Amino acid sequence: MLDFSTLHQKSCQYFNIFYIRVETFAEFLNKKHISANMLTSLGLGFAILGLNFLAMENYFLAFLCLVLNRLCDVLDGAVARFSHISAFGIFFDIFADYAAAALLIWGFILGNEAQNAAAGAFYLVGLNLSGVALLALSAISKQDYEALNKTPFKVCLWGAVQNADIFTALTLMCLLPFWFMPIAIFFGLLLFGKTLLILSGAYWTLKIKKQN
Repeated sequence: MLDFSTLHQKSCQYFNIFYIRVETFAEFLNKKHISANMLTSLGLGFAILGLNFLAMENYFLAFLCLVLNRLCDVLDGAVARFSHISAFGIFFDIFADYAAAALLIWGFILGNEAQNAAAGAFYLVGLNLSGVALLALSAISKQDYEALNKTPFKVCLWGAVQNADIFTALTLMCLLPFWFMPIAIFFGLLLFGKTLLILSGAYWTLKIKKQN
């Protein structure tokens, strides 16, 4: 029988170890004058490289590129926390996340157009809708990005958690490429649901809450 209390404690312990290592490495990168935007650009480069491997149906190397892309996504926020979190940095990070996912899905389509084109297009529509809704909400709500510089360090890891569904989908696609169609459809539906949640949250925040 699972001891959920022990499991939770171990999960927190592993997360804290990961968090400390990320913080230490981010501080090292900042001292070497490697900026957050450089890391975001590097992550986007790994996504382009992954597209190339997917087009050749080399799923192992594509998966390595995906992992490196996600590591850059974690580190860019951490490095920004040590230097300065800016509005452009947040925008570029969100853009790069969605662009990387779209590029990798395109790679799957190029690798096996007959099998993956329809499901890949469906997933891309969901990805586009959720990304546009998120960016539009961020622009309209006028978030105070300067305030992020005063928040606890762990906040910088939240961006990676927010897109965990996209990372999970791409991971499964790389590990189980012959199951691309059901994976793309399932996670595409999740993205449509995510879009509806963003829209409902925007309606509540920008209309209902302001009227009260």
